[in-house]
Amino acid sequence: MLIYDPALDPYHSVIRILSILSKNIEGLDVELVRIMDFYLAYPTKLAEIKLPTNLVYIRKEAEKLITPYRNSPKSKSHFERMKPIFTAALLGLIAAEYLDPDRANKGMLLLNFEKIPEDLSLVISNYCNRNSKVKQFVFDELPTIKYYGPGGLKERTGLLGYKYDV
Repeated sequence: MLIYDPALDPYHSVIRILSILSKNIEGLDVELVRIMDFYLAYPTKLAEIKLPTNLVYIRKEAEKLITPYRNSPKSKSHFERMKPIFTAALLGLIAAEYLDPDRANKGMLLLNFEKIPEDLSLVISNYCNRNSKVKQFVFDELPTIKYYGPGGLKERTGLLGYKYDV
């Protein structure tokens, strides 16, 4: 049986990364983009995050979603399984000069809007407009949650270690 998983598709990953960065014009940390990418690929997993009280409304929206693809059994192991695909997509975007290479070397991703072709920009726009409540949450709210240390996004999601954060 053939099962398609968008999380393991480098082309789908490219669209997710570009969508995230198109909504955050000041740039984002690479690991934060990885987390956001995971929740775009598996929006139903948003229901498992320990969210601040003002953001728990998204849990009901995430639980309502039915994914046409395979659900990941364990978030952390699947998050790590996605890393090589995410990295390959990221390197391709840097090579195509869609991302600022100097900032990327420092762990910060910034979209180079002038280099994005018009047809690709349209694909990104169409992707951003589907399932808007959950995607808008990932685009707008996830980056506002403190990222490092106890109570940060890394701890709340359980996807990355946080104990040695400065």
